[in-house]
Amino acid sequence: VHELNTTIPTASFVGKIDASQTCKELYQSLMDAHTSRERIIKNCIAQTSSVVKTLREEREKAQDDLALLKQLRKEQTKV
Repeated sequence: VHELNTTIPTASFVGKIDASQTCKELYQSLMDAHTSRERIIKNCIAQTSSVVKTLREEREKAQDDLALLKQLRKEQTKV
């Protein structure tokens, strides 16, 4: 919102700034941020899923390990 408010010119500055170009730049900036955010979230999910898979495999070998079960549940809630 702040970026939008500072990018779009007020009535007194309309003639001094190319609003169309400014809007295109703002749009591109928002799209880049969205793409970056999406990539980071997907990477985080992949890493957490890998940890969950490893913990599940360990859990199958040591079913009596309550600490391992607790860690597995904790990681599963992240996904």
